[in-house]
Amino acid sequence: MQYPSGMQPRWGVEATPELETFRWTKLLLDPDLESTDFRDEELERVSRQQIMRLPAGKSAVRVVADYLSGIRNHLEQSYIFSQPNIKKEYWFSIPAGWSNDAQVRMSEAIHLAGFGQKPNEEVCLVTESEASAISILEASGERRKVLRKHILRV
Repeated sequence: MQYPSGMQPRWGVEATPELETFRWTKLLLDPDLESTDFRDEELERVSRQQIMRLPAGKSAVRVVADYLSGIRNHLEQSYIFSQPNIKKEYWFSIPAGWSNDAQVRMSEAIHLAGFGQKPNEEVCLVTESEASAISILEASGERRKVLRKHILRV
């Protein structure tokens, strides 16, 4: 994410090299983690930017919500997502070891980004391990119903 002064936040291909970029902020949703826990000096050297930092005046929830808002806006530009009568499921994955506080913060960011606000939308929060299992089951022709009872609805 980038926050140009006086402008809308930028993400993805909208980001430009001359602005400071804030990355890996999803991990900062867990209050038990320190930004130094995942410090990668080589990545910081190559990218010339630090990771797991927040812009002044922004919380991790807000930065993640801004990023997810960008994704939601991009999705809504496609034909299928602009159809009002089509049920939409949004699946979000979180690290398996996240605390309850981190899960609540991720849910906050998801809702601040506008997901699950319409009657035909459903938001599902799963661990990264469960997401992998669901992907394998989908690829093998199985239905998600096998794991649905384990999925947290937010």
